[in-house]
Amino acid sequence: MDITTGPGFASLVAWLPQFDARSLSNSVWAFATLSYFDTPLLHSIASSALPLLAEFSAQGLSNTAWSFATMSFTSDPLLNSISAAARKKISELSHQDLSNTVWAMAKLGFSHLPLLDAIAAAARPRMSEMLAQDLANTVWAYAVFCVRNDPLLEAISSAALPTIGDFNPQNLANTSWAFENFWDDNEPLMYAISAAAIRSLVDFDTQPLATLCERGHQLPDYAVFEAQLRPVLMTFFEKIPRSLDPEAWDEYARTVEDVRIDNFGCVGTRFLLGWMGVGEAPEDFRQRSLSEGWIPRIGRLTATIQRGPGITWMRTRVVSHIQYDLKGPDMRLRGEEAAENAFHGEVLGDSRWLRAVTPPFNPFADRRTCSEFRFFDKIIEALSRAGVGSNATVRAGVEGYITIHINCPPCVSCIGVVRQFQLLFKGVTLCLSGGRSVPVQLWPGPPGAEETAAILVHQAPDEAPIEETYERWEDAKEGQHWGWNVAWRTEDRWWQSSGEPWQQRTWLSNEDFAANLEDA
Repeated sequence: MDITTGPGFASLVAWLPQFDARSLSNSVWAFATLSYFDTPLLHSIASSALPLLAEFSAQGLSNTAWSFATMSFTSDPLLNSISAAARKKISELSHQDLSNTVWAMAKLGFSHLPLLDAIAAAARPRMSEMLAQDLANTVWAYAVFCVRNDPLLEAISSAALPTIGDFNPQNLANTSWAFENFWDDNEPLMYAISAAAIRSLVDFDTQPLATLCERGHQLPDYAVFEAQLRPVLMTFFEKIPRSLDPEAWDEYARTVEDVRIDNFGCVGTRFLLGWMGVGEAPEDFRQRSLSEGWIPRIGRLTATIQRGPGITWMRTRVVSHIQYDLKGPDMRLRGEEAAENAFHGEVLGDSRWLRAVTPPFNPFADRRTCSEFRFFDKIIEALSRAGVGSNATVRAGVEGYITIHINCPPCVSCIGVVRQFQLLFKGVTLCLSGGRSVPVQLWPGPPGAEETAAILVHQAPDEAPIEETYERWEDAKEGQHWGWNVAWRTEDRWWQSSGEPWQQRTWLSNEDFAANLEDA
């Protein structure tokens, strides 16, 4: 039964301005529990709640934050006001309220350092009351924010050890991931997590299993976890398309949804890339990425966004260090650069060449903003402008290498992007490393796995200027180039037929064409 179609639902929306604090909190909690998302309704609840937050109970504040986070709905004024109100009632928040509140803020990426400090101080003396879910959610949230609070970490670690048998697979994986970012040598806790995971291994879904394997051989039973993950990876590998057929990529998107995976972690990703013929970035290149500052560090990176007085949002940074040297008929592209993921909403249109996949755990994430997607889309456009992107025959003449080092493993959408580039430019050798380097034994691999491409000895690109050439069509007039809207606005259209992209043509003068490139 759809509760939103009857007259009762319309009456509820109309009466929201008359609701008291408890009714508003209970209503949004009910919609979150039912997994019903309605943007106008949530805006109405947020607007009605703002002037009443002082009347909300401590549990009401926590439940409201949890509900909005569960539905991935953000409201700057509401979250800022909830944070301020929660600080005033911090002593009234139960252990679950504390955990739910900090989890909600981390889930939405809303950073309020005074509240984080207050929750840490209030939570430490109440560790004995916290359940496994509370402990795991709390340490995960602080790791998401990259806020290290050693007294809180020590208290959580001490409380987790005697209760580790109560942790479910997701709790174990999240706790392991969080302490990797903060406290890499916590051997007693890692041993306890490993033992508990062995006992519940049959209950592990793919995502927590892949997350657990991130710790590599720091977990005593790592070999068992890898052996459990390997057949899942083999099955997933067989679903990675071997053509640019749109139906194959529709099937890939369904596979991502069915497997319930966003990121296979450094171990699972290395297996998949290795079977795809994508080698590791050379060790000296990875070291240079860090020593020369191309990548700040390996692991989670964040940045803050100020959106008003006291309103600070957090974004995850994914930074790639890239070196490439590509040669084709009458062209050469070479360089070294850093690429970073874009802000949500910064990408305004689709790529003409590549297709992203929406992850199951965050349906609002736009994977076109990923640093890997942005680089490959840009380099394909550069190759197209150089006259080697128009069809498969021409693209087959492009050779060279692209080497990439990323601060974290690429997501499953970007694994698909790597495959799409391989299918477009089959003569280019790809080497890619993301996150921590964990040695894996690739072979024997799944049916159809390619031998890992030999890693080339890359030389740093010289500084000689490269003369760019641009793609011309036979019916071009003198002094004209075929161009496109390089800003990728919505009026830019493209189609795909039999895997070959082709574009609506627009003739521009050389001056206008150059101006478009400068605007980009």
